Amino acid sequence: MFLAFSVTADVPLPPAAEPTKQASEVKAAPKVKAALEVKMAADAITVAETKATPEAIKKPVLEVEKVTLPLPPGTPKTSREEDNEAKRQPVPEASLGDSIVLTLTNLTAYLDYAVEQKKRITLFLGGNDTLLIPERVDRQTNELQFHLERNADNKNVWAPLLRDPFHHRRRTVDASVGLAGGSAELTKATFIFRARRTHAFLMWVLLCLLMVCIAVFFWMVRRRGLLRNAGPASPYSLGRCQMAWWFFLINVAYVTIWIISGDQDTITPSLLGLMGISAGTALGAVLIDSQKGSPALFQAATDRLALLAAKENATKGLVAARAAIDAAPADQIVQKNHEDAKATVAIVDAKLTAVNNQLNAVVTVPQTQGFIADIFSDANGSFGLHRFQIVVWTVVLGIIFSVSVVTELQMPDFSTTLLATMGISAGTYLGFKFPEK
Repeated sequence: MFLAFSVTADVPLPPAAEPTKQASEVKAAPKVKAALEVKMAADAITVAETKATPEAIKKPVLEVEKVTLPLPPGTPKTSREEDNEAKRQPVPEASLGDSIVLTLTNLTAYLDYAVEQKKRITLFLGGNDTLLIPERVDRQTNELQFHLERNADNKNVWAPLLRDPFHHRRRTVDASVGLAGGSAELTKATFIFRARRTHAFLMWVLLCLLMVCIAVFFWMVRRRGLLRNAGPASPYSLGRCQMAWWFFLINVAYVTIWIISGDQDTITPSLLGLMGISAGTALGAVLIDSQKGSPALFQAATDRLALLAAKENATKGLVAARAAIDAAPADQIVQKNHEDAKATVAIVDAKLTAVNNQLNAVVTVPQTQGFIADIFSDANGSFGLHRFQIVVWTVVLGIIFSVSVVTELQMPDFSTTLLATMGISAGTYLGFKFPEK
């Protein structure tokens, strides 16, 4: 009995049970293998993304320690020369066109980091990216040298630094570096930025010349009728006033920007188009005015020439009749001829006087009614919407132009739509001038 129990306890599982377990393991193995493959693929993607993502790369700690000015060309860079330069200018001063040198910590690692990020290192002033790249890189001394330059890409950055240069000639500015399009790194370096690039003497000479030109202009307007149609007492010309408006706005803005920033290529193509529209408006108005009254003027001039010739003949006939009377005072026929000659001369004189009056009426110059009335009214004295329209658009665009020059220190580039609007206003104004008498 005991033996039977032992044998029964040691008996292995039935042959049918073991194949069932193996089958379940075989069925479970592909699922585990697939799950492992999915996990390995996900891990591989994560590793790849970690390597490809720039933010995952450890960014080196960088700080700008100081800003200095480069030594004069040809001066050896020794500690003595650097000390002399520091004593000569304890707080560095620079303006547009100058160069500054930034001394940094951990520059080599930051340069390598920028290469891995595939971005350029740029200069930041006041926390704003100037998009200026270094003109000199020195890994041994941890120095980056930048040339302060104002271009089309960073004009908005320089605008607050150059604003109101007559009251704020010098400004203290933080200087730093960073990756293009990013943020500035830590800095404790500052320098003094001089807003005016032109020398003070030259600046005042230019301003004085500009004031003299403006004074001469207003004197000629008042005394010589520079903005009038014909002479000092004639009405003001809207076309001439518009042309003078844009001429002085652009001229003053150009000189101001050049004095402050040194930029010489500041006139935009749209401003050339605007000056062309104003000049074309003034020229068209003159041509239209010159054609007014031409048929009547031509007829009156022709009649006057004919009457002058008739008067000359009548005068000769009168002289001959007087000579005949002197020769035969009692001859009645001679006396009658003398009376006829006198009557002919009187008739010709009367006709000539009428023609002269007609000519004076045709060429009579209208008198001014004041600047505002002359600008907004036509030759008939009626206020016109077409004149009001072109005046309003000219003033509005002039204000936009002035604000852009003052706040951004650059001339605006008006869109083709605005230029088309000005062109339509000018064409409407010229079109309404034709029926004016």
